[in-house]
Amino acid sequence: MAGSTAEHERRCAEQGIPPERATAVATKPELARRMLERALEADVPFTYFLADEAYGQCRALRAWLEERRVRYVLAVPKDEVVPLPDKRTRQARELYALVPEEAFERRSCADGAKGPRDYDWATVHLAPTVQGLERHLLIRRSTVLNKKDKKTGQLVREISYFLCHTAPGATLAALVTAAGQRWMVEESFQVAKGQVGLDEHEVRKWCSWYRHTTVCMLAMAFIVAVRSRLIPCQPTAPGVRP
Repeated sequence: MAGSTAEHERRCAEQGIPPERATAVATKPELARRMLERALEADVPFTYFLADEAYGQCRALRAWLEERRVRYVLAVPKDEVVPLPDKRTRQARELYALVPEEAFERRSCADGAKGPRDYDWATVHLAPTVQGLERHLLIRRSTVLNKKDKKTGQLVREISYFLCHTAPGATLAALVTAAGQRWMVEESFQVAKGQVGLDEHEVRKWCSWYRHTTVCMLAMAFIVAVRSRLIPCQPTAPGVRP
């Protein structure tokens, strides 16, 4: 362990990484927690914290969010174990099997390149937190057969799961809209790579990378600000701030 730590410190020093940045290797959920902590301290306005399965299945991150009453919509794997109001636990896929067909609603979570992204959605009420907020399992089902079953080889509908931490009374429509907002993050990365060269740095030193990334982010912010002035504001779904 000591050898690997020394090697890590040596490589960081070679790349010019400041000692305070190179003291420890942090996981993605830990980095997300640090970023969100700074956002909370700066009173950055937001409604939900959104993330994919890499973050959603981290129970330590979820517990930290719930302790601070941060509302979230996090993707989780199908075998994620969730708590029920009666203190039992079930896997997400087991709860999906218990949802009656009439409980699903067809809704669009966002507009894509080919039009509205329509899915069938349903929610399952879970155990609330000690802070008084609610938990829900949001289930998203494809409207077409678009995934091959590994066991049978037949085409089935793709099922996705989201663990939600919300204020009491959150509607299905609000949760669907929130879940769809994560696509905007992915699209923003693609735009930043294509328009301002976020992924085109050819550097070997931390300072050079930091400068390149900072300039790209400033350029992207400028583009977004200009575009927001040119494109008329669109109405926002109830319960979700832009």
